[in-house]
Amino acid sequence: MKWVDDPKYYGPDRRRRNVDPRRPDRRNGDGASVAAPSIAMAIRQLRMRLLDANTPRGLADLRDRIKGIAQLATLQNKHQAAQLLTKLHTALGDSSQCTRVLGQIDQILNRVVELGD
Repeated sequence: MKWVDDPKYYGPDRRRRNVDPRRPDRRNGDGASVAAPSIAMAIRQLRMRLLDANTPRGLADLRDRIKGIAQLATLQNKHQAAQLLTKLHTALGDSSQCTRVLGQIDQILNRVVELGD
C-alpha cells in the first residue's frame, strides 16, 4: 500500500491506474511514498502540526492529519489507537471541548503511541 503525505491530503493512495490511453495522467510526480509510516512516526509528524493549532487553518490541518493517522491505525489493525484518534478528531471539532483537549493532547498522543506498538 502506498501512502500520500501532502499538504492537501494525508492518507492511503486512492488513485487508480490510468487505463484509457486517450486520457493521459496529468498529475506531476507520484506523490506517494513506498510504504505507510509507522504510527509512532506519524504521531511525531503530528506533534509538529500542534505549533500551528492556534489558528483556524492550523486546527483544520491538525484535524485532517489526525483523521489520516486514524485510517493508518485501522489499516495496521491498531483499532484501539484508531478509536482514540477518532474521538480526538471529534473533540477538536467541538468548540466547547477544543481548548481542554488541546491542553491534554500530549498525554493523548502518548497513549496512542503505546497502543500502536
